[in-house]
Amino acid sequence: MTSALLFLLFAISAPAMAKSNCGSFQAAVPGPALDLAPPAGFIEICGKDKALCEELTSGYPPSVKTVGYFLTPLEWQRYRQGRSIGFTRYLIAQVAGSTSPSEFSKLKNYIRSRQGDIPDSTDLPPSFNSSGQSNLGVFEDTNDAIAIGVIMKLQSAKPKVLADVVMASTNIAFVTKKRLLSLYVFVDVTSRPRAAPAKQLTREWLQCLRSAK
Repeated sequence: MTSALLFLLFAISAPAMAKSNCGSFQAAVPGPALDLAPPAGFIEICGKDKALCEELTSGYPPSVKTVGYFLTPLEWQRYRQGRSIGFTRYLIAQVAGSTSPSEFSKLKNYIRSRQGDIPDSTDLPPSFNSSGQSNLGVFEDTNDAIAIGVIMKLQSAKPKVLADVVMASTNIAFVTKKRLLSLYVFVDVTSRPRAAPAKQLTREWLQCLRSAK
């Protein structure tokens, strides 16, 4: 998930550009169709392994419903072959059940007032303990979205089994199709701790979602 998207600015139009770099996944939700439009190079795995999906999302509060969990094909293959030591680049899409689209403006004001430092009740995966994090604040703020982020240092709860990692993570509130989505982007930045890869992937996903509206 570290590869950059190449934009041929003078060869094709912006809408075509967005479409060619975006995938498509129709979420299983009632009402209007919802295309989660992950960036190209991701596949949805909850439909392939329900038990794994439930395990990976068990730490999120019951007020949200996970409607998509996206991995790169390579990491999915490694997991299926029993060679995975953890995912390094993945996306999660959830429908917010406790906050309606009409409350989006209030939510944005709250996030701004906290400068992106929002209390998080999400449980870490059982293999890790948090050993510190740095708040990235609000880095995207538009009519239909607001994005915040953190860089987290995760320490293995099982010594000699998993190496400590540094993850850049973003959380996006996005309004579409009469729904409020809560989206997450995770990128392993252990080798070079910085926020840029997660921010870039976040903006790519937002571009894809907007083109799919």
